[in-house]
Amino acid sequence: MWSEIDFKDNYIKHKMMKTEKYVEIPMIFSLRKYMMELREKANKQQKYVLPVHAEMYRKNASGIIIPYQGFLDDLGIATTKEVKGRTRRVSVKDLHALRHSFAYIAGVGKHSTCDSSINPWAHDP
Repeated sequence: MWSEIDFKDNYIKHKMMKTEKYVEIPMIFSLRKYMMELREKANKQQKYVLPVHAEMYRKNASGIIIPYQGFLDDLGIATTKEVKGRTRRVSVKDLHALRHSFAYIAGVGKHSTCDSSINPWAHDP
């Protein structure tokens, strides 16, 4: 939602549904630039940054996941693996894994074990 974006301090501040705690997610330069371009084009009454995706999610949360999985499949990236003792394959590369990877690199919340000397967010072209 646009109300969660702080362009001044370059953060997205999001309230977690389960815990109701706020998480501040840093915006790298290119993301901030893209978000500002979207904001300029957006209807001022528009609540969501990506309204089409928000509507897809509202109707069916898997509506976002399935195209992403298809994208990875098209690239030849295996997204599931067989696990001994299980009847179904287990997802190993999905949106949830992407979220954890981002959080690790950004040093967000409990994922903040990333080497702080590596700061991918500091570089502005």
